[in-house]
Amino acid sequence: MNSPNNRNNSKYSFYFGDKLQSIWNFLFVEIVLHYFDRMSKFILHLITGKSELERICKNEKIQSMRIKKIENSLKKSSNVYLRNLISSETVSAGYEDDIIFKIMQIKQIPAENATFSFLMKDALIKINAYQNLIVEIDSIRCEKFSHEDPSQLNFLFELWAGLKTEPKPDSIKSRKWRELGFQGDDPSTDFRGMGMLALNSLNFLVTKHNEIARNIFSKSKHPKFGYSFAIVGINVIAWVYKLLVDGDLKTHFYNYSEFLKIDKIKLENFYRIFVSVFIEFNEFWFHKEPESIMQFETLSKEFLSLVKLKLVNEPYTHITESVIDRKSFVDRYLLNSRQ
Repeated sequence: MNSPNNRNNSKYSFYFGDKLQSIWNFLFVEIVLHYFDRMSKFILHLITGKSELERICKNEKIQSMRIKKIENSLKKSSNVYLRNLISSETVSAGYEDDIIFKIMQIKQIPAENATFSFLMKDALIKINAYQNLIVEIDSIRCEKFSHEDPSQLNFLFELWAGLKTEPKPDSIKSRKWRELGFQGDDPSTDFRGMGMLALNSLNFLVTKHNEIARNIFSKSKHPKFGYSFAIVGINVIAWVYKLLVDGDLKTHFYNYSEFLKIDKIKLENFYRIFVSVFIEFNEFWFHKEPESIMQFETLSKEFLSLVKLKLVNEPYTHITESVIDRKSFVDRYLLNSRQ
């Protein structure tokens, strides 16, 4: 008869053995795919006489798809110089022409190929701008709210002034803050996860798009389907931040900026996306008519899957706060629910 210890050892051995097999299978698939990818590139190069970067610039007409394919090609390149180009420290603004010249030397691309030079320069400018935007937003997210900072306190009290007609709270700690949808008497505790990025985003919504903010805030007070305005807003900014870091917003930013420009890959445009997504989620929430706020997690996951689906499957997508394809996500949900 096996002792309990032997049975436990057998169970653990089976568990770790299964884990090791899974890891091995994953590594094997990755190795096969890596060499298949390299072999297919080599064969296409022999057939067409063009490098992968040349083929992308020639054949891919959709801007966001082209830039993402260029970025992926550089990332997987066997050439160290090309791999390093996707680092924001490597590509300095104003030196793109020198970098393009170097790329064309490495890939033996004729100097007269002006289309390649133009599209590669556009891609490098936007890839670098997107990475710099992540760095900038992350620094804001890591900045903590300070009770001693007058400008931060002013940002917070502007939320009250923009949404309420009653006199503002006497201090940073007051039960009145709960009326805006904060969880406790001190709203700064709700900013811990997203730092000043949360407060700045809410302030942008309330001060720059006050009519939209008031509309959402009013709906959040619905007696049956209402929710905590501030807390949901902070959740929304966390979603948008993750979409940025995960690369999902590349579809928007790469489409939204004109050739060789980064004027739309800026912090203000990130805040505008927050406004757009908040509007869409508010519409989605009331369309679903949840039984209680306890359904927030489930519905937020469903909503985010629709957002990501749009960004991934519709390469022409870009998001603006004016109407912003107001019913796009809701319509997609209705279409899918009928099928």
